[in-house]
Amino acid sequence: DVGTWHVPIPQLVERTPHDCISREPAYAHTSIPEGVWGGCVVAVGDAYCTLDPILAQGGGIAIEEAFALAKTLQDSEREGTTTEEALKRFDQQRHSRTRVLQRLSDLSQVLGTLDSPLDTCRNAAMHVTPGPVKSYVFDTLMRASVSTSFLSGGDYE
Repeated sequence: DVGTWHVPIPQLVERTPHDCISREPAYAHTSIPEGVWGGCVVAVGDAYCTLDPILAQGGGIAIEEAFALAKTLQDSEREGTTTEEALKRFDQQRHSRTRVLQRLSDLSQVLGTLDSPLDTCRNAAMHVTPGPVKSYVFDTLMRASVSTSFLSGGDYE
């Protein structure tokens, strides 16, 4: 039921013919795979590990991992290490990053889908929380989920 969702979601759904709406379940991994690479193939993004879609990280993490993989391979060539060593290092780094995203996603999902009476408490708390505080919390969550530490050569955390 989208009737309680924020505007304009209920209005858009109401105006859309029912035969044009499909409902597909969203799935997320409960554990993070390790060593998902072999030969010339490295799985990235949702092909590596799906996250709960609440933070919309599927495409973003694929881009982030592709960039990090390219950088790791470039560093490996400069350092003279093997491709296999580079892929192991990349896998360890992204495992840590994916674990952080998975925890943030799980927390957001739990907080966003509380059942009564907890949802009533959450909604009341959000109603009395000043806008700047809500913005700070949301911005902090987004900064954590859209990390750029790999750009400076650091790992994903």
